[in-house]
Amino acid sequence: MPYEYFYSFKDELEKLGFSPRASSILSGLGTGGGLGALAGATAGAAYGAKGGYDEARAQGAGVGRSALMGGLQGAGTGLTGMGIGASMGALGGAAAGGLRPDQMESLRKGVTSMDGPVGAFARFGQRQVHGITGLHPGKNIREGMEELRHGAHDPLKNLRDLKASGKAKPEELIEAKKRVKASLEAERMGLTNIPGYAKSLLKDPKATIRAALNEQWHGTDKATKAMMMGLPGVGIGQVAISKGDPNDEHPNRTRAKNVAKATANLGAGVLMGPMPQGTQMAIQMAGHHIGAPLGSNKAKPPKASPGIVVPPEQERGFGPPMERVESNAMRGLPPEGSQ
Repeated sequence: MPYEYFYSFKDELEKLGFSPRASSILSGLGTGGGLGALAGATAGAAYGAKGGYDEARAQGAGVGRSALMGGLQGAGTGLTGMGIGASMGALGGAAAGGLRPDQMESLRKGVTSMDGPVGAFARFGQRQVHGITGLHPGKNIREGMEELRHGAHDPLKNLRDLKASGKAKPEELIEAKKRVKASLEAERMGLTNIPGYAKSLLKDPKATIRAALNEQWHGTDKATKAMMMGLPGVGIGQVAISKGDPNDEHPNRTRAKNVAKATANLGAGVLMGPMPQGTQMAIQMAGHHIGAPLGSNKAKPPKASPGIVVPPEQERGFGPPMERVESNAMRGLPPEGSQ
């Protein structure tokens, strides 16, 4: 049964988390992936920027235009380098975690606690491992989220800063407390990772959806809310008024389907808010690839004519008689359907 599968999936992952070597492999996977992404992005961006700048200068462009071209090319190669570096770093980190668990754990703790790009990328990689597997550092989810600076970490820090400032307005404190409460509830229900989310959703769908919506509504500021709802809303409007494919036999049906799909993506993005960003993107990409082949309304091209079947008794040649097919083109006639 699916219910039993999801429950056992979560339970087995939790058991796996108590294995030092398995935990070290996964933490190495996340840490190495994050650090590799940083190294790859830096190297790729530098290589692309220099190449773009030199090429533009060779073509006679000025310093400013060459710098712009170098920056644009560097951005593209930086993204490519990030992906390559993340893959190589993840493999290296996982191998190091399996072979040297103690050293890997020391490295993970060291870089995770760092501020700046190194610590940020290391935590980013570990958050994706948590988002996919549900495993986390620390004795419980709260400790783990603090170490990874995810979940209720930022809301709690914001509340502490407001109280320490002594200048916070009463309504600001009330909103900050709501944000902390919503984030802690999402953590407790396991909504920061796929296995925990699935388990909570199967156990109590209404409470799960309510907690996810509360975390997004109270856990973001006004500007983020506007971006989170406004940009997808504009996209839905554009889909609704688009003309569509001229070859579509049912344009209205396709438009309605695309609007429904865009609306579902918006809802899914809101509901997945407690999860790490990389995990959300992975889920959306998987859903897109799974659903892309379904339900196309484009007119199918006419089936090609097999031509004329020549019986064996009319076959002439040096070989044994056999049936063969002659197409219209072979017989010097116009293509099928154009007559």
